[in-house]
Amino acid sequence: YVRCACQLYTVLVQHESGRDFLRFDRRGALIKEIVAELEKTVNEGPHGSPMFSPTALTQSMAREYFTVIGAISETDLGREMLAETHLSELLQRIGAMPELDYICRFVLTHLDYSEQGFFSRNLIEMWMSNGSRNLRLYGTCVLRALLRSHVAEFEDWGIDVLLNQLHFAEPEVVRAALSVLEEASTNDLYLRCIVEKRPNLVKYKEASPLLQRFASCEP
Repeated sequence: YVRCACQLYTVLVQHESGRDFLRFDRRGALIKEIVAELEKTVNEGPHGSPMFSPTALTQSMAREYFTVIGAISETDLGREMLAETHLSELLQRIGAMPELDYICRFVLTHLDYSEQGFFSRNLIEMWMSNGSRNLRLYGTCVLRALLRSHVAEFEDWGIDVLLNQLHFAEPEVVRAALSVLEEASTNDLYLRCIVEKRPNLVKYKEASPLLQRFASCEP
């Protein structure tokens, strides 16, 4: 069902009549509904919206709304439609509210990070910069999964997100990021990318294996 929904909305956003259907027809107003319910959650807390309560996201298909949003965001026309709403601003606010981290975890898990995943990449970068410690730790786990799945262009954005985690004061955040960077360094492309960015790793004792790999990287 979710795959069919994603395909349907991907087709609709490619045509003007389809976009009008999504904008103005109550039968297609999914994006408006999502935005309205997220706004309730932001203003009233975790139980402000029945759609996005912790129970609903765990026990219903409501979590798949974020999969559909990810599919819509894969194209320029889809991103233009999303920009017409204040979804991006809402998600930014949600990422700054630790009591709503449970929503962020579902969003990070269900968005598409392929070469067309502009929306999802921007979102994880933002939350990994401004989110709570627990959210950034979860985001680091997501980045490890993306690394292992060989997501496209990870060297262009994922490595930067991980290196930025080294600037935070929480030791567990730094250790988690270094662990993923060490795993990434087993790939020559990622290793060269890390070396070129010249991070200051000497002060981290956990970075010893990574520094040893630096020495093996040919200029």
